[in-house]
Amino acid sequence: FIQLLDYIFIPSKPVLNIGIKEFKALKPYKCRIPGGYFKLDNNIKKFQDNLQKLNIDSIIYAPTVINSVLEKHNSQPEFGIKIIEALLSNFEEFNIIFRPHPHSVEHQSTKEIVNYFKDNKRFVFDNTPSEYMKSYTRAKLMISDISGTAFTYAFTTLRPVIFFSANENNITNDLGNISYFKDRHKIGDVVENIEDLIIKVKEFLNGYGNLSKKVKKF
Repeated sequence: FIQLLDYIFIPSKPVLNIGIKEFKALKPYKCRIPGGYFKLDNNIKKFQDNLQKLNIDSIIYAPTVINSVLEKHNSQPEFGIKIIEALLSNFEEFNIIFRPHPHSVEHQSTKEIVNYFKDNKRFVFDNTPSEYMKSYTRAKLMISDISGTAFTYAFTTLRPVIFFSANENNITNDLGNISYFKDRHKIGDVVENIEDLIIKVKEFLNGYGNLSKKVKKF
């Protein structure tokens, strides 16, 4: 298929360098254009519009999709209830938004989390399949694990992310030495247990301005 193309639109500089040898080997040569990420541009516009209408009153927990490949590093099945419970208990001024991956909405652990917190007025279950910008606008920071939405959130809002990684010591061996893991500290920080998560959330809330500058610089 790629042989039929003359121009290839590339969303970012890191992607521009992926497979550069393979691209050069293609005949005729393919012109790669670093054109930006239209979806992110649209997200930023929605975010700016939402800021006029919504309060920043929440912390969002958005874990990655639950499947056999990522199971060891997905926080939701084992730690989802503990993470949300700790956030609700320690940060009473915030609502806690739970946004599972759209493909995990019907997973048993999602149902268990929703049922466990259904009577808590500060618990918000966001199960909309694709419209997430209202939740992102409301959230002062995000808790995630290895979900790509962490970078979407940070780049859209210039707000920080805390990555919950209980098996951090094995993450490179299990999933590879990819930019996602190396770049996590550029938009936030990594914690390995609930106690450190609460400490890090407090630290982030107290140093919020500097963290936003850090995300913007990246």
